[in-house]
Amino acid sequence: MQALVATAPNVGLGFAKPEDVRRAKLETPLRVYLVRLDALQAMNDRTPLSSLLLDARRTLYPVTVDGRVVSGLFAQENNGTWTVQQFGEAALARTSDAHRRSVNDILVWIPAAKLYFVGSGTGNALTLTPLVNDPRFGFAVDQNMPARAVLERVAHAMADYNGLPQ
Repeated sequence: MQALVATAPNVGLGFAKPEDVRRAKLETPLRVYLVRLDALQAMNDRTPLSSLLLDARRTLYPVTVDGRVVSGLFAQENNGTWTVQQFGEAALARTSDAHRRSVNDILVWIPAAKLYFVGSGTGNALTLTPLVNDPRFGFAVDQNMPARAVLERVAHAMADYNGLPQ
């Protein structure tokens, strides 16, 4: 990890001081699943949740120093090989770790809506917890909702969205 942050500003990556890097530890990762805009726009009452949540082949490792989450490390899998893709994202690492209830929880990412959720459970019992308050969709931090209800709400709000940057 020291090599990853040797050339970058440590504070921007979540570290308060350079010596924190030596005490940094990777914690249990969250597997990332993404929801594509086209899948949301095609969603109907019979669409299985499993067809909406695509394995991004990506994980977010919370990075801790003295038990506090200070940063995050994204790893990406390509052809069976995992590589570090991104380092930083301190706020996302802290909030996702704070809302995690189990080592089996997942991180759900809706890129078109710029949303992240922590997902708990499986199948139709999957619930999603928003990581930020978002008045566009009426989401509040700590508001556990059934995944289908969350995705229906986002799909309705984005029905006419063309996918261009906002």
